[in-house]
Amino acid sequence: MARASKSITWVVDHFEAELAVIEAPDRRTLVVPRWALPPSVAEGDVLRLRIDAVETEHRRQAAQERRRRLVVPGEGDEEL
Repeated sequence: MARASKSITWVVDHFEAELAVIEAPDRRTLVVPRWALPPSVAEGDVLRLRIDAVETEHRRQAAQERRRRLVVPGEGDEEL
């Protein structure tokens, strides 16, 4: 089931050692490790966070297929 992809815009406010302080449109801040951001990110850069509906569905289907292959009918229902 696909859902509309709404993005959230954040601004890199500043860095504190290996941490980045990122500001949301409502002025709340989020502190994240610098390694979690693209290497070239700089103060003032605008970041966009969105749900990738296509990739999400692909991964859900792949996980479901892996689970399906793990279940073997008739096995595992014996009492010890």
